[in-house]
Amino acid sequence: MRIQAHLECVVHVQNYFHHSEMTLHYLQELCDGLVPQPYLLEEIIRCIALDGNINDHASPQLAHIRRQIKNLQAQMRTKMDHLVKESHDYLSINQMTTRNNRLVLPVQSHHKNQIQGLIHAQSATGQTIYIEPAEVVGMNNQISLFESQEKEEIERILYQLSQLVKNHYYHFHFNLELLTELDFIFAKAQFGVLYHCVSPVVQKNGSQLVLLEARHPCIDQEKVVANDIILNKHRVLLITGSNTGGKTVTLKTAGLLSFMALCGLPVPAREATIPLFDQIYVDLGDEQSIEQSLSTFSSHMMKIIDILNHASSSSLVILDEIGSGTDPQEGESLAEAILSRFIDLHSFVLTSTHYGRLKTFASEHDQILMASVAFDLEAMQPTYHLKLDSVGQSYAIEIAQLLGLDKNIVQKARQIKDASMSEHEKLMEVLQGKEELLEQQEKDMQKMMEEATHLQKNMKKCYIN
Repeated sequence: MRIQAHLECVVHVQNYFHHSEMTLHYLQELCDGLVPQPYLLEEIIRCIALDGNINDHASPQLAHIRRQIKNLQAQMRTKMDHLVKESHDYLSINQMTTRNNRLVLPVQSHHKNQIQGLIHAQSATGQTIYIEPAEVVGMNNQISLFESQEKEEIERILYQLSQLVKNHYYHFHFNLELLTELDFIFAKAQFGVLYHCVSPVVQKNGSQLVLLEARHPCIDQEKVVANDIILNKHRVLLITGSNTGGKTVTLKTAGLLSFMALCGLPVPAREATIPLFDQIYVDLGDEQSIEQSLSTFSSHMMKIIDILNHASSSSLVILDEIGSGTDPQEGESLAEAILSRFIDLHSFVLTSTHYGRLKTFASEHDQILMASVAFDLEAMQPTYHLKLDSVGQSYAIEIAQLLGLDKNIVQKARQIKDASMSEHEKLMEVLQGKEELLEQQEKDMQKMMEEATHLQKNMKKCYIN
């Protein structure tokens, strides 16, 4: 059946391209390389039924044998019906039955000597003996002989078909390779349609990474938040913002879509342009190992060292929470030094951080573009929208308060935070808060204008009516 499915698939694919109105030279070449086997397919269909059984007319000999079996079975049933009527006084039930694949009569045990024949079985109670009447033993034997011949003929037919298949082994092999490639191409196209993807532009020696309205393909497309991820005049994108705000998902989205583009896959975005990266290096998650005596920090640092040793100006580097897992002051210093090294290498870097000093460093460096994941101050929850050219706060204290942390602890945390912040950091935090407040006011104003426009239209309709 698989061979038949393979051959039919070749026919369907060639018919599809034959009737297609599109002219796709590469796909047409693949299609033209397929070798149909019309005679073999016709023989398989002629010999094997849809349920997998061999058709009566697979060969004249098989048809003759099966006619003989049917004739004998009809004669034997007629004879058995006559014997049931003739011996009904001796039977447990007035009908024939089968035992050991033979037609028998259910005879009452105390009448077993009244019917001559072969005993095949006895009921559990011993009240019924199943006897094959002597009159039909010969017919049953003849049927068994024909069934043996039928089995031999079926084996001969299948062997003959198998030899035909064997003779076309290389055709099947190459057809399978071409069909696999075509299936992969159509699967990519289907994915592109279902996920509303675009064909990415991959530029050799490209200087920009542009993913407009990029969506992570593994998140429900009805719920996923689309974001613009852009590195145009910059080489480093530093994402800041609240916990659980989507920083890591944004990094994963950029890396996954870039890799998909390099693999020739359509990407879920409105527009996609990426350089021809020689490598995509990623350091995400907590990779501590008890077996290797590695802490979270050690594990991250080993990966970053390896990346620094191999990254080039054509590499994409993705680092989540750079410099984390150790003393904050030392972590900030390491993160700044590592980013400076990647800038010297001219690599494309996407990273995230909560460090205030790193935000200050990025704001003063022309190769680093700041971005933040938005946070709804009224609802006190993340929106998962990425805002480019923006600095975000972590809102750790606010989130802790929302989760139920004692208000005295929250107040103490604010005091400690204010005392430890420099004047520059305090000013930046004030500006960030004002920026977010202005954005919220702008959204509210836009909503009010839309409502006013809607009311105005309704009033006009009422006036006209």
